[in-house]
Amino acid sequence: MIRAMSARRCNSSTLLVAAAILAACSRDPEHATARKIEMLMRDNQLQEAMQTAAAYVRDHPDAVDVLRLRVVIALKAEQFDFVAAALQALPSGDRVLAQALGHRDAGVRSGAARFIAERSLAIDPRLLIRGLSDAAPEVRRYCARRLGEQREREALKPLFRLLHDDNWFVRAEAATALGRIGDPRAAGWLARVAGDGDGFVRYSAATALREIACAENREVLLTFFHQVGGEQQLNIALALAKLAEPAVLEKLTSAITNSDVDVRRRVAEALGGYGPSPATNALALLTRDSDPNVREQAVRSLSKARP
Repeated sequence: MIRAMSARRCNSSTLLVAAAILAACSRDPEHATARKIEMLMRDNQLQEAMQTAAAYVRDHPDAVDVLRLRVVIALKAEQFDFVAAALQALPSGDRVLAQALGHRDAGVRSGAARFIAERSLAIDPRLLIRGLSDAAPEVRRYCARRLGEQREREALKPLFRLLHDDNWFVRAEAATALGRIGDPRAAGWLARVAGDGDGFVRYSAATALREIACAENREVLLTFFHQVGGEQQLNIALALAKLAEPAVLEKLTSAITNSDVDVRRRVAEALGGYGPSPATNALALLTRDSDPNVREQAVRSLSKARP
């Protein structure tokens, strides 16, 4: 009996070992294929990498590792329609995009951040906040955009730091994100950036300032308005116009002859909040502006400003 029991145990152990060996053998081709694909990606041979992945998936449609690699390759190649299709082949809730944000390849991280931002995908904000300190400016830029769209207040401080980034695109996205989040405490930071050396950054900061201007940050904005000059002062004035602040009205009305068409259009929009005042005369002049968009905005604002 003892020998029989021992024999049964041996047979059972043998079967388990055999099953493990078979499982390992069945996984070896997938691991080998994955390694080959990763090597091709390192050499930037993305087309061959994708062909290798596609060939393997045709015969092994449940090979999750290779299915994930298809997504990673497409992210690096910025083939975002294919990324969306490839994600459908993975189990619901698969973390491939989250993992791609931390990939060692900057191209993959950049592609992942851009895909997430442009497709407005919900993702753990902690991963996006981590992306704000990424070495690749594209990752910082798109993570900032998505955090703004998600209105993540936890991102305020790291976004403040990005307002001093060495990449103008990143600074602009950070300013826009702060405007979307809408926290009044960002006013001082944005007022400083309203004088940035890049025009697009200045415009983004001015737009964000107008979005967050409120009674809570009125005094902060007024302080900056009186301390600075030029375009920076005008941008702050445009924000304070949202509150119908009388102290900035002269600055706004003097800007109706600005050489920048967009400045004149924004001034025409801002003056509409003042009611009957010197703004009325300025708006009347803007209804005869050389640009049709400025004229149209002035007419709309004038209808609000008149009693």
